[in-house]
Amino acid sequence: MLYESEKKVLEIIWKQEGIAAKEIAKLLEPTGWSKSTTYTIISRCMEKGLVRREGKYNCYSMISREKAQQESIRETLDSFFDNSAVSFFAAFTETRNLSEEEKQELREMIDRLK
Repeated sequence: MLYESEKKVLEIIWKQEGIAAKEIAKLLEPTGWSKSTTYTIISRCMEKGLVRREGKYNCYSMISREKAQQESIRETLDSFFDNSAVSFFAAFTETRNLSEEEKQELREMIDRLK
């Protein structure tokens, strides 16, 4: 499971692979995080295999944004929708007004599944 705090750190690393941990801490200061909070989250990400550090300070992602999104969707399907894509899609479309363009894109995606 990818927590929101881990996602914040990963978002920064995805934008700037190799960024120093202290730079991540500076970027997260406006959110109210202290330097030690940021370092703790980076350490957790390392323990989970999401981030690696080279040298003492430079951080690199070990998971792509796409892979993280896929895993998050899979976890959501499992925990909230009894692993049913149909239930997920029904809930999604009930809470959002799709544009005609989005509807067409979804139709095309479904057609490609045939």
